[in-house]
Amino acid sequence: MTALVVHETARDHERKETVAHRVFFLEGERWEVWEVRLGRRGERRTVSPQLTGGWLAFESSTEKRRLAPIPERWEELPVETLASLCQGAVFVRERGESGDWPRFPG
Repeated sequence: MTALVVHETARDHERKETVAHRVFFLEGERWEVWEVRLGRRGERRTVSPQLTGGWLAFESSTEKRRLAPIPERWEELPVETLASLCQGAVFVRERGESGDWPRFPG
């Protein structure tokens, strides 16, 4: 199962952001994936050079992973390819108590 969901979030009343987001299952576990690009929300971060062009964030109920660079048209990739990218993504950390899960319910 996979779904492409586009979320609009409002940080304030003047600015909206559109986030492409997909959900898939890998070995029975739900994973969410979305694109992260620096500066989209006005934040300023220092990141390693390989992340300056953005990355895909993969998150399950137990861990977070990153994949850079962002594959072209990742939103349209078959779920099998998306799962393979997730398996090859760099482990960032265990989720712990970091925020709501699922991040994009629905």
